[in-house]
Parts: sequence; structure tokens; C-alpha cells
Amino acid sequence: MRFGLFYEHQLPRPWTRTQRIRLGHGIVQTSPLYNHLARVAERAATLDLLSDGRLELGTGESATTMEMGGYGVTLADKEAQWKEGLHAVVRCMTETPCGGIDGQWVSMPPRNVVPKPRQQPHPPLWMACSRRDSIIKAAELELGALTFAFIDPRRRVLVGRCLRAPPRAREPGRPAHGTRA
Repeated sequence: MRFGLFYEHQLPRPWTRTQRIRLGHGIVQTSPLYNHLARVAERAATLDLLSDGRLELGTGESATTMEMGGYGVTLADKEAQWKEGLHAVVRCMTETPCGGIDGQWVSMPPRNVVPKPRQQPHPPLWMACSRRDSIIKAAELELGALTFAFIDPRRRVLVGRCLRAPPRAREPGRPAHGTRA
């Protein structure tokens, strides 16, 4: 799988010229302070339909205080906002209608978010990982890890344990096509 830099509106172009390439976001912010989450779900589902089910949905918390400060996101709250936002996006893509959300960061009345993605229950989910701890978190949440970093052999054993751990109640996620963190 190859990843390139495309703006969201450019993603359909390579899909029209290929039959197997998978493309995705290199990340979409799922904090409700960055994006309206029903719109994130709609855009992702639309791209998944346009690509005939070849979208990979990359998400992340944010990395810089300059970026976060512009939207009022604090270091203390960024992980909780990302998790709750990702959970809301998944619910919008999988529930018909979405039964409404009343969380700490996300509040949305019941609504039918359309379209629904071609890939069921939703496109593969990825998490941007810039540290070893975030790679482990992605594995625990059953998300693919978007990273340029490499892990040392001691951490590889720990990540392997996370991947083999029995399922627990957690945010909806799906390993990205058997990809290991």
C-alpha cells in the first residue's frame, strides 16, 4: 500500500484511473472543535462510495499547540475529544438513524446521516502515531497505526500482546485489513 499527499477533494481522481489502489486521509481531526462529526461521516461515506469501497479513514488527536490553540483544543482534553469524536463518526456511519449523542464533548440530536459507506460496517480506521505509546494505543483500540516511526524489539513484543489480547468493550474500530501496528 502506498500513501501520497492528496487533498480530500482530490482523492476520487486516482480512484477513477485504478481498480485496486486504496487511498485515505492522512488525518481527519475528529475533535468536535475542529470538524462537525456528522459532516466527517458524510464526507468519508461519500468518498468510500466514489471509490467503490477503497477509502482508508485516518484520524488523529493533533500534534502542535499552534494548531490546537487556533481551535481552542487543550493538551489535557485532546485525547478525550478525539476518542469521543471518532466514536461519534463511527456511530453516524453505522446507525440508521444515528440515535443521537450526548457526551462530554459531542452533542447531536438523533438524525439520519447519509450516505452510508460501501464498506461495512465502516471503512478501515487508522490513528496517527508519533510516539511508541500511541502505536500501542492504536493496537489496543484495534486501529491501524499511521506512522513513520519504528519500534524496538522490546516494544514489538508488547504490541504483539495487544494485538492478540481478547476483545474488550471499547470504541468501535476494525483492524485495517490485517495491518499490524
